[in-house]
Amino acid sequence: MNDRLTIGSMLAEEWKNIFKDRVIFVILLIGPIFYTFFFASLYSHRAVLEIPTLIYDEDQSQLSQQIIQALDAHQSIKVVGEVHSSRELRQAIDNGEARAGVIIPADLEAKLKRGTPTPIVAAVDGTNLMITNAVVKGANEVVTTYSYGTTTKKLQQQGMKDEQVSATLSIIPFTSRTLYNPTYDYVDFLVTGMAGTTLQQVMFMAVGMAVAREKEERTWSRFAVWKRSPWKIMFVKMFPYWLIGILNVFVVMAILTSVYELSFRGSAWSILLIAVVFSFTVASVGYLLSLIAPNKITALQISMLVALPSFSLSGHSWPMEAMPKFLQVIAHGLPLTYFLEAVRAVMLKGLTTAQVLKDCIATGLIGLITLLASLLYSRFVSFRHTADHDADQVLAPPVPAFAESSQPPVMAAQTTTTPM
Repeated sequence: MNDRLTIGSMLAEEWKNIFKDRVIFVILLIGPIFYTFFFASLYSHRAVLEIPTLIYDEDQSQLSQQIIQALDAHQSIKVVGEVHSSRELRQAIDNGEARAGVIIPADLEAKLKRGTPTPIVAAVDGTNLMITNAVVKGANEVVTTYSYGTTTKKLQQQGMKDEQVSATLSIIPFTSRTLYNPTYDYVDFLVTGMAGTTLQQVMFMAVGMAVAREKEERTWSRFAVWKRSPWKIMFVKMFPYWLIGILNVFVVMAILTSVYELSFRGSAWSILLIAVVFSFTVASVGYLLSLIAPNKITALQISMLVALPSFSLSGHSWPMEAMPKFLQVIAHGLPLTYFLEAVRAVMLKGLTTAQVLKDCIATGLIGLITLLASLLYSRFVSFRHTADHDADQVLAPPVPAFAESSQPPVMAAQTTTTPM
């Protein structure tokens, strides 16, 4: 007779199930706490700080050196070196060696005294608008403050009175030049990031359930014959999704550029290389997750936990320069970081395949490391229970044939001869 169904017993059973299912327990209780600390730490600096900036000083005067020192002292700007031409400055920003550059014009100090100063120019990487805004604001503050403060004090030290200072002093003009995205178009900036995140999540979900589906349907043991050649399982479970991932990247890029007219200044061959490497790496990560997960639901849950912080850590929504160091280390271990950086470089900067090769190599290394871990796991761990089960079958005594039937065995009739 079944026990009576009560609310109390069902509540007790539900609580037991929550604590028994580790993934659900982590998502419900530990997940909110972890991600609260994660996002709070991500934005803990409250501002974009120490953006790598190069200086092109054509003036080479005492005034220009003082301005450079003031720029370096600003919290948003970090002077990382000097260049000797506008072309060199542009190449450094193209290659990602710096995010911005400040050009101090020739004869700035002399023209300032004559009352005909030429503007100081800030050239900023416009592929990340938060960096653009931070550099422009910081440099403008420095130039304006320096114009009113330091220059006035210097003229007073030369013996000028306040009236003479007012008549002599000319404010240093400031202007900015936003490279690659001069119209501050948020569509170019945000949509590519969201598209890349979606591509990654779809791949995680698809590949992540490839092996988990076999386990759930209890067909995974058939691959035990390939235990000593785990690359065969990997190839079968990854190759179709890898091809689909490459196709998805091209379809998404075609929609963004043709339908929504996003900027595209690079080469389709560069996008092909990025798509090949990115799809391989994401498929490798998804394959490892599918090996670990016991079923499709768990594989989906784990993939969501992995993919959730990827967009924030990629440097797209919040510049990596403004993140704490330990989060920067984690960000450099995520494929989406390099994918979005390379895609922005091709679409907005128009960089060549050779110029984005370093991002592709970094992405590929992540994929190779993950793939090696997957092969080792499938070789030594994944089929361990299957091997034990097979061993039990070998050691078990043979079962009589009639034991397979629920009906008792039918005995043959015996013939009895009666003596006459």
